[in-house]
Amino acid sequence: MVLDIAVALIVLLLLTLGFIRGFIKEVLGLAGLALSIGATMARHDHFFDTFSARVPSEALAGVLSGGTVFVLSITCAILAGSIIVRLLEPLRHSVLDKTAGSIVGIAKGLVISYFLFFAMETLLYVFAPYPKSASGNDEAVENVELPGWFVDTYSYGVFSVASEYMGSTLSDGTYEQITLAARDLLDKKRSGRAMTLHKNHEEP
Repeated sequence: MVLDIAVALIVLLLLTLGFIRGFIKEVLGLAGLALSIGATMARHDHFFDTFSARVPSEALAGVLSGGTVFVLSITCAILAGSIIVRLLEPLRHSVLDKTAGSIVGIAKGLVISYFLFFAMETLLYVFAPYPKSASGNDEAVENVELPGWFVDTYSYGVFSVASEYMGSTLSDGTYEQITLAARDLLDKKRSGRAMTLHKNHEEP
């Protein structure tokens, strides 16, 4: 029920925004975002040399370089979109523009809801206990059962179908690798915290 309500609120909010903004502004916004992401992926290291000379970490320099490219790209996209919107101003207040904008808003709401669902499902798998097989072999791990408040919803049934389709387009074991990597990171953090507590306990 909680998942269904959250999805409904997200879709309703973006439907309303789509109606207010209209189809032209919605499409231009999506196009600008897509172009900015593409430019960032293609030229993310454009400012790497500049930042690497000023920060000690190469990873941080890479993040700053990619972030700068994205900010510049999205700024240019917003300025270009504003000019196009002004040129198409007479078409923006028609019923067709508002209706089409609402449809785009619904689509955006469903896409955002799916990615939130995927993130929540991954977190639930990561933090779920490790069920062992009857033989007690640690290598044989049974399927993790997700909580009922998450599984027993209409949204779970719909998004699970989407996840299966997305899984078929990815390489085998990609989702499992994400989960195992997250669990390994969590286990290292837990073990480090346990060692710290143990050392503090041993100190007089």
